[in-house]
Amino acid sequence: MSTMKRASILLSVALVSAACTTSTTSTPDETEQAAPAPAAPVEQTSATPRLALSYDGGVLVLDADTLAVVADIPAEGFLRLNPAANGRHVLVSRSDGFEVLDLGTWTDRHGDHRHYYTAAPALTGVRFGGAKPGHVVAHDGLLTLFSDGTGAVEVVDPADLLDGDAQARTVTTRPPHHGVAVARADGTTVVSVGDEETRTGAVILDGIAAPVAAT
Repeated sequence: MSTMKRASILLSVALVSAACTTSTTSTPDETEQAAPAPAAPVEQTSATPRLALSYDGGVLVLDADTLAVVADIPAEGFLRLNPAANGRHVLVSRSDGFEVLDLGTWTDRHGDHRHYYTAAPALTGVRFGGAKPGHVVAHDGLLTLFSDGTGAVEVVDPADLLDGDAQARTVTTRPPHHGVAVARADGTTVVSVGDEETRTGAVILDGIAAPVAAT
């Protein structure tokens, strides 16, 4: 394996209620091989936490207890990992947007007991955002995605990723810059203000993207 770079480590522990779903897929990049059909999930006796680690050439998925390699997923170009705040998925920042990575470990809750499952980790082909994906912020049960190259601010419900039908809602589009945004439970969104050269402040937008406060 090549020398690890951009070592971005995060822990994904399956402690959420989720059913095994089939995600939509897109045509893989020319430099990547199409993923084989996934194997059936395997029931485990307890939760099986996993780690995701990006390196120059792909993403490693490790067993969090033993650090044994569960999967080595090839992926070219820029890679950064962002927690998806649902116990199962990771958002992989790539050159052209955010792609959902299923770490293949989750829990089904049935009344007073739970069932634990694992499956092969895989990039799902589900993508959000656009050029130069920036920050992903998990707050108030929402994921807010900022694309530096387009200035677009999108909001995703992380629970919808578990159902395989997540849709991104575009809140606003600002001048492109290295920015950040935070959607809040009251319907407002805090967004950085800036351009390609600098950041100058922040603005709070209401539910129809009208400014209610600014710095």
